Amino acid sequence: MQLSELSKIFEATGKNLGSVIGSGFGLMVSFTTDERLFMKDVLLLLGLLSTSLTILKISIDLYKSTKKTP
Repeated sequence: MQLSELSKIFEATGKNLGSVIGSGFGLMVSFTTDERLFMKDVLLLLGLLSTSLTILKISIDLYKSTKKTP
């Protein structure tokens, strides 16, 4: 795997992360009338964020494992 491939992975992950965060905040703004719904959206956003970070970590680990083998 070359550096350009890795940068494409990071770029795609970054775009996905940005859209997830954007849609999450959009949901929160539209549901702030009820506090319980607001808390549910916060938890949903945190879950999506941790999922995105997990995907990012997996892609980094994959890159490291492919780099070790010549």
